[in-house]
Amino acid sequence: MGFGLFDAPIIRPDPSSIPLGDTVFVRYHTADNIAYVNESLVFSSPLDNIYLSHLPYYKSSVIVTSRRTYTPPPALTSPDYQISYEGQFTVIRRTENSRIPDGDTVYLTAAVMDTSAFLEYVDSVVSRYHDKIRYWALWNEPDFGGGFWAVKPNPKLYAVLYNATYRKIKLIDPTAVVIAGNTTNNGRWFLEQLAPHIDSDCIPDGLGLHPYRSYPEENLIPDMVALENWIQNVAGHEIPLWLTEFGWSTHNDVDSITQASYLVRTYIQLFSLPFARGALWFCFRDSKRFTFGREGGFGIVHSDLTPKPAYFAYSTMTQLLAESQFSQKIEFNDTLTQCFEFLRPDRRIRCIWRVQGQATATLHVIGDSLKIMDIFGNDTTIYIDSSEFTVPVFSQPIYVIDSIALEGISESEFPEKPEEAIKVLTHKGAVRIQLTLSSPQDLSLKIYNVAGAEIRQIASGRFAPGRHEFLWDGRDNNGGTRFRRRLSLCAQAREFGIEAQIHLL
Repeated sequence: MGFGLFDAPIIRPDPSSIPLGDTVFVRYHTADNIAYVNESLVFSSPLDNIYLSHLPYYKSSVIVTSRRTYTPPPALTSPDYQISYEGQFTVIRRTENSRIPDGDTVYLTAAVMDTSAFLEYVDSVVSRYHDKIRYWALWNEPDFGGGFWAVKPNPKLYAVLYNATYRKIKLIDPTAVVIAGNTTNNGRWFLEQLAPHIDSDCIPDGLGLHPYRSYPEENLIPDMVALENWIQNVAGHEIPLWLTEFGWSTHNDVDSITQASYLVRTYIQLFSLPFARGALWFCFRDSKRFTFGREGGFGIVHSDLTPKPAYFAYSTMTQLLAESQFSQKIEFNDTLTQCFEFLRPDRRIRCIWRVQGQATATLHVIGDSLKIMDIFGNDTTIYIDSSEFTVPVFSQPIYVIDSIALEGISESEFPEKPEEAIKVLTHKGAVRIQLTLSSPQDLSLKIYNVAGAEIRQIASGRFAPGRHEFLWDGRDNNGGTRFRRRLSLCAQAREFGIEAQIHLL
């Protein structure tokens, strides 16, 4: 039975609760008023779904009454019923002036959403950008009612929207990755109730979540492992997890140095999970809308694009680990000490920190030297005469890097690059730049600001192998001295496409 082309069904309650052939009336309310649909509908089959074409867009709840038929009078200013939410249960009570007859049975069947308008939007956006955008996530925190999902969280209703959206996206781009969920910290209940209503041809390509935590190690890994295990039990196969939103605000949560440490500590943990496919920090830039509130401080750069320490920590981490593979988590008797090992054909990188406080940790070392690097890229080389090295460990991570020849790793997995090194040091109010070349190269050494604009050319030409030093007094090409802080230094060797960046705090 259907009316028009409206494609969101009213979900019938327990089939036995509405007798076949019984006449029912459907009425709905919006956020602003009460309205009635004075059409009589008849369930003629236990499998009947009733489709309506004229319900208002989005903010509607549908009430079905049965056992007795009557035509509701015109709407009054006061509602006939109140809907309250107790835990995960919806409770309907008549108001003092209700016109619902005594003895009537009232069923809350579902909130109704006009998906047709939304699907037109999906069609337009995906058709336009499918050659540029491959990943699509449906909705933001649908388990958080009253916020982004304007009615009480409803997994069944989300499933109606999700199934239709999934099919629309895949019809346009079969290679697209469709991510469902995007639930809050406490959204596991929503996913469990959602799962039975996902159609078999609409199994998501990924599941999104927003795991905001007090600190990065607060059950993040155990919770994600438990969620992935549940997914595999339900779906029968792995579905990748996507952290589509997480972070810490420098307005109310943490200071800027702690934000940088938390960023590295979170990403390093996530790199160890094979089923974690994406992790999106919220957000790149502080919001101008929320200048003083918590929402305005999550960025790794300020609203004027000047970077925070987290910007440099992120840059250092990605450049250092970009061509590495996660190897293992190294365990210590001190459970607060966290250490994750990454391998390249020529080196081993271990990122180590303590959840809180400080301690020491002893690491195995290969070779006669190692490099200690902080999260901002500042490094020190230490020469050793032992196979072990004891390092102090704090809440801010450090990278311990030593040289190692690895077996069983294909060279093709790690593209070779010439061993170049660039180091930036302060020197009597100026900046000293040390550049080490392993072979003759054409070199252009320039200073850029964080927006990518050139500030000063330091040197240009062909340079012999070995160490070269340059001094920069902070002046730009026009002789100005505004650019002393928060700059990006980029050395580019034109022949080999080498690019090394050091960021000055």
